[in-house]
Amino acid sequence: SGKGTEAAKEVSAWIKRTVARLKEKGLTDCVCCLDSSNSFRKELTKEWEDKYKDRATKDPELIQQLRLIEEMISEFCCVKLDGFEADDFMASFAKQFNGKVTLFTVDKDMRQCLSPKCNMLVDVAWSEDPTSGQMLPDYKWVSVKDHLKGCTYNGTAVSGISPEQWISFQCLAGDSSDDISGAEGIGATIAANLIKEFGTIEEIIKAAKDDDPRITKKKREALIEFEPKYEITRQLVTLRTDLPLPTTTKIL
Repeated sequence: SGKGTEAAKEVSAWIKRTVARLKEKGLTDCVCCLDSSNSFRKELTKEWEDKYKDRATKDPELIQQLRLIEEMISEFCCVKLDGFEADDFMASFAKQFNGKVTLFTVDKDMRQCLSPKCNMLVDVAWSEDPTSGQMLPDYKWVSVKDHLKGCTYNGTAVSGISPEQWISFQCLAGDSSDDISGAEGIGATIAANLIKEFGTIEEIIKAAKDDDPRITKKKREALIEFEPKYEITRQLVTLRTDLPLPTTTKIL
């Protein structure tokens, strides 16, 4: 047809190779989760100055390549639902799937999904076997235990935040990758310390209103000012876990 397809071919081939390798390690089901063209989260912030994922329009060629990828991986189960993002489907599988789930993503939003039955695959490094010369993969998995040890968030090292607390943490700290500002002047380090001290945003804001000396005056003011935006911010960072899931996920 004359369309450029090289990027789509490379990405789809990479997905297929990865699935084939993981199948050898026991993978039985595979789902490719895709963004819809719109998101209910954008509607939540349409009146805000700082809009959710306020990015430039995608280049038409990139849109074409993304559509081609979907066609090229059609041998796998692919899911998409108007108004929702791929992350919402991944979170729904993590919650609902009857079995162990690995989320193949580096997106730190997904850390709220970690549980005894759900981990993440965030990277793979290759090294040459000195005897056979074969290139061998070294997978980097993230479990709940690994997550608690720490990660880098918005360029800052944080640790000790449980998956259950991750939503509250993201609310306060904001998420620069998704244009979510969080509480003014409350970065990742302070947000993590507050979550570990008080447990929830509700308790943190209550402490700020009560002039709790464990929070500085400036931070108390910022938290009280953030309260009206808290509910929408919470919806922005909370992944949906109730989307309808297909049952045809087995790898042939």
